[in-house]
Amino acid sequence: MPFISLYKGADGFMSEDQLLTFYWPTLKKLLIGLVNEGIVPLLFAEGRRNSSLEIISDLPKGETI
Repeated sequence: MPFISLYKGADGFMSEDQLLTFYWPTLKKLLIGLVNEGIVPLLFAEGRRNSSLEIISDLPKGETI
């Protein structure tokens, strides 16, 4: 189970447009790739993530921790 720290995506670090353009597409591709290989990613986040929760909730349900 890979441990993935979600640094640099906390509220205030980048705008929502930047998050959707640079941060989330690459991270999502990585996470979906792991899930497709039968690997359960363990995500860890510090700091406030209120503005990105809806975006991050786009992951397959029950496939990540």
